Amino acid sequence: MKNSIKLIMLLLIIAVFTGLLCACNKKPLSEENCDAGHNLVQSSYTAPTCKTTGEEVKKCSRCGFESKTTLLTINHDYIVKSTTESTCTTRGSQTSECSMCHETKTESLELKDHNYELISTTPSSCTVKGSKTYKCKNCDRNYSEDIDLLDHDYKLVKTSPSTCVVHGSKHYKCRDCTATKSEQLELAEHKYETKTVEATCFTHGGTIKECSVCHDKNPLEETPLLTHDFSADGYCTHCGIYETLFDIDKLNVSWIKQTDFGQIEGDLVTKFSDATKSVPDSYWKDHTVTLTISMYDKDNELLETHSFQSTTLPFEGANYGKLTIQYVRVSGELGDFKANQFLIFPDEGNIFSKETRQNCTSFKIELSCDGYKTIEKTYDIEKMSIE
Repeated sequence: MKNSIKLIMLLLIIAVFTGLLCACNKKPLSEENCDAGHNLVQSSYTAPTCKTTGEEVKKCSRCGFESKTTLLTINHDYIVKSTTESTCTTRGSQTSECSMCHETKTESLELKDHNYELISTTPSSCTVKGSKTYKCKNCDRNYSEDIDLLDHDYKLVKTSPSTCVVHGSKHYKCRDCTATKSEQLELAEHKYETKTVEATCFTHGGTIKECSVCHDKNPLEETPLLTHDFSADGYCTHCGIYETLFDIDKLNVSWIKQTDFGQIEGDLVTKFSDATKSVPDSYWKDHTVTLTISMYDKDNELLETHSFQSTTLPFEGANYGKLTIQYVRVSGELGDFKANQFLIFPDEGNIFSKETRQNCTSFKIELSCDGYKTIEKTYDIEKMSIE
């Protein structure tokens, strides 16, 4: 009986110990199966190469759990074994060998720069570019580059002197070619001479400085105009102008009552005893001519009268303009009548009324200017055509 009990107890002890041993040797699936967590310790290590992968194995010191990590291959470790140097025409090469797998590779090297030296020079002139030629010391390669033209070597060959109105110049020619150039000179000073000028009826006299080259005049002392001295024939003994200053020439009158349209035009002509003389433009600065036109009916009663005064309009090349009778309105447009001419259009918008234009049978023209006699002329419209 006692032996049976001992046997049963021994079997129980063996069973418990076997159970504990199996539980300890069982491989856990996760950290939760290891009460205190895995304590991984490297158990083996195989280094990777440029051809094969490596491996690292870690093992839990408590439960025996293993962790494996694959290590990737590494780059080749190339070491230069031989080199063939490049030239300026042939590429060299470099051969390397891997220290781990002994694999080799060959790489092409860049060409070297040419080593140029100057071998010849052709100098430039002022018309033809020169050049420099270079050749490589290590091969037959060569090239050339242009040299800039030289400046012309000018020499003075002629001088045209300036006057006070015309620029002079200096002319140059190149000693080595046909190139020429010119330089403009400044105007020269006026060559003034003092002169005494007698006054006329139209121009002041006095002492002046006059340039002997361009006749530019600078008054030093001015004397007044002469007073006209009209003789019995009506012409001034000083200047030869007629005492009325102007006469009316080429008068043209057209008047068509049926259409209520009329026109009076003519030229104001100066009269001189010498036909080559004329009134200077500057004279009109101080003299005003008045043209008066008066219209009368059949009973010689004045219907309407209007006056027009001359103006001095400047034009190119003169200090004062030609005499111009003041404009009148022509068909609604304004215009100036030049060259000592007057023109009257009893047209739409004219200063003469429609009633006057319908009833007038004659008109009178008066020309007046200070210092001269007034001229009066009357014209019968019914009989008037062209004079």
